[in-house]
Amino acid sequence: MCNLQKKILNSVDIEKCQKELDRLWDCAVENVMKINPSKYKAIRLTRACVKNQQIFSLMGTLIQEASS
Repeated sequence: MCNLQKKILNSVDIEKCQKELDRLWDCAVENVMKINPSKYKAIRLTRACVKNQQIFSLMGTLIQEASS
């Protein structure tokens, strides 16, 4: 199991988070680990009303946002 947590306040934070996901994939490939990108989910923890969805991907597969 893998857990990546990032505080996202702006577009720079979004880019940093995507780079971390890219590094995760590179590490898995380097260590001959199998990752199924379709099993990954993003969860947004906030009290604010959010209108737009953050879009992240792992190996070209979009990570779906889960409600819980």
